Amino acid sequence: PQCPGSKYCIQPTSPEEAHAGCYVCGGGAGGITLSLDTNVWTLGELASFLKKKLSMHLPLLETDEAGQLYEEGDDLDEDEVERYETLAKKRLPGFPGGGI
Repeated sequence: PQCPGSKYCIQPTSPEEAHAGCYVCGGGAGGITLSLDTNVWTLGELASFLKKKLSMHLPLLETDEAGQLYEEGDDLDEDEVERYETLAKKRLPGFPGGGI
């Protein structure tokens, strides 16, 4: 197809089939298990690990007991940023419900 006046042409395509072993597109079939010393790790270190090692761009961390504990993004209010920065310094066992 020709796309006059443009270097690029965007065409719809069908997505590739899900890979069964992938924890993102495999519907959870390829889940992961992360073992770490919760007495040593902070919430911020966990978020950093998820971004660097698992390529999660903007991790969102929450528990049933404590609700939302960590979030990043340009759309956060100043009070949300301050709250998440404070919680990021907290060790994982210190959260409600017996910790993370």
